[in-house]
Amino acid sequence: MILFGPTAVAVLLHSLLSVATTVPGVMLALLIRNDVRAIAAGIGFSTGIMVLVAALELIPGLGWR
Repeated sequence: MILFGPTAVAVLLHSLLSVATTVPGVMLALLIRNDVRAIAAGIGFSTGIMVLVAALELIPGLGWR
């Protein structure tokens, strides 16, 4: 059994990327928690990204491949 192969490295790097993006997001949320316009803009941006990801994954031919 291989304990530390290329797949394990990829999983580890993706996990570290997740942490590296979540921590600044939480810090930003704590900084703008009283600014209603900034929160609305953040929610709008997040919604747009989620729609883009869903469209690229679910509709064949929309990707860049």
